[in-house]
Parts: sequence; structure tokens; C-alpha cells
Amino acid sequence: MTSSNGREPIDQRLDRLTATMEDLVRLAQEQRRDHESLDARLERVITAVVADSARLDRLLAAVEAQSQQISDLRSTAEAQERRLARLERRQ
Repeated sequence: MTSSNGREPIDQRLDRLTATMEDLVRLAQEQRRDHESLDARLERVITAVVADSARLDRLLAAVEAQSQQISDLRSTAEAQERRLARLERRQ
């Protein structure tokens, strides 16, 4: 509806602007909630990654320790083979 001068009445314009502002406020609130939700999810992911990293560090340390044990056992076996070979040569 337009007024006699061909323009929309001020009350209608204000109502439309008010509705638009309410929509914008609602959208901003939804975006804020989405952002907060994403922040919380990101925080959980970061916490999980840090925990996984710590577990991987412990596993790596265990693998390195086992690797050292294998190396030590190999050295011991080689030394025993050399001793056995010396004993066999003496007999």
C-alpha cells in the first residue's frame, strides 16, 4: 500500500525494517551458537589429538626400548656364538 504521494507509509516501512532487524539479530544469535558449538568441537578434537600424541610418544618409547633389547640380545647371541666357536676349536 502506498500513500497519496506514491511512497510507502512510514509505519509499514518501520515494520519492515523492524522485522529485518529482528531477522538479523536472530541470524547473529544462530551464528554465535554455531560458532560456540564449533569452538567446543574444536577443543574436543585438540584434546583428543594431544592425548593421541602422548600415547604415540609412549608407544614410540616402548618400541625404541624393545629395539634396544633386540640389539642387546643379538650382541649377546653373537658373543656366545664366538665363544662356542672358540671352545669347539680348542677341542
